[in-house]
Amino acid sequence: MQKFPRNALFMATLLACASAAHAEDAPAPAAAPAPAAAPAAPTGPTFSDILTNSGVELKGYLDVAAEGTDLATGGNALKVFDTDHTGLGLHQFGLTVDKLPKEGFGALVNVTAGKDASVIASYGASANQFDLTQAFIQYAGGPVTLQAGKFVTLAGAEVIDSSANTNFSRSILFGSIPFTHTGLRLTYALNDTTNLIAGVNNGWDQVKDYNTQKTVELGITANPVKPLTLAASLYSGVEPVVAPATATPGVTPSGTRTLFDLVATYVATEKLTFIANYDFVSQESTVSLVDGSSKTANYQGIALYANYAIDDNSRLSLRGEYLDDKDGFRSGDVGTSHNYKELTATYGYSFAKNFELRSELRYDQADKDVFSKQDGSLTKNGTTVAFQGIYKF
Repeated sequence: MQKFPRNALFMATLLACASAAHAEDAPAPAAAPAPAAAPAAPTGPTFSDILTNSGVELKGYLDVAAEGTDLATGGNALKVFDTDHTGLGLHQFGLTVDKLPKEGFGALVNVTAGKDASVIASYGASANQFDLTQAFIQYAGGPVTLQAGKFVTLAGAEVIDSSANTNFSRSILFGSIPFTHTGLRLTYALNDTTNLIAGVNNGWDQVKDYNTQKTVELGITANPVKPLTLAASLYSGVEPVVAPATATPGVTPSGTRTLFDLVATYVATEKLTFIANYDFVSQESTVSLVDGSSKTANYQGIALYANYAIDDNSRLSLRGEYLDDKDGFRSGDVGTSHNYKELTATYGYSFAKNFELRSELRYDQADKDVFSKQDGSLTKNGTTVAFQGIYKF
């Protein structure tokens, strides 16, 4: 998107040509033999041509960033990726290879490497800074598309792919919903503006199912009027009350977990877009840390976004959100109410079509002293400054 206008002065000079006289009676000299033609350069399809002609798409990105904060590393447990403040580092290297024709069979493989890969790795998969984020086969026929394998969740306004988000940091809500699912997903195009989605999977971020019960997935996307897009999703299934990696089958309580997610996107002008994301989560069989009682805990939150294109090269993104964790389940402190607020401003400047530099300022606030400072004390608020470079290829 970056353009640097410049003025250039071009001067043209005409060269005079004169014809040479030749002797009237002298015979014309014999023409010199024509030089031998250079051998033709070998021709053939490039690797890019082969991919294009076969319908295979290869794309990826690099996400390198540095953060600074008045909190300790990991001092804000609600942050998702930007928790390590040791300096410049590779957050994500993402690579996607796919062939997804509109009719017939196709497939997609998406890998993520770097710091963030260990965070999104599913239960039953490696978490050593490498994650097979998506890997599924697909069949498309008419209005129906069927996918089988591992794919990203339907829920949320933000995604794992750094290059597809407008902010560097992820929202609190992004870390309060699943990242991926492994199972079956069927999409039915009801018409040109509405898709219905249904599926069954292993649950929240589980390649290997923690139990024998499955999670049901329902979703709908609609474009009722040109500037407005709506997406709603529902997930419900039996889950352990703690992360599967730390749970013990037969010992750790499990219960039905239900998520309802709604995202509304409104394109106000060519330069200005608004987004609203609402989430509600309930979990049965949680155990209170206050009195040991079992209860159904829930939390809910809303995130609001405003994205403005200043010009062809620069943009500004604002995000504000609120999370009401009234039962302490999201905070890991069941039985005690918590609530959180967060405000983020991100400025993006594109030096080239495929490279953007982002600077971000984020402020988090809680109603209790839950954030850890660098000196070991606790505080209700924290500020983070970050710089990020995104290169897409």
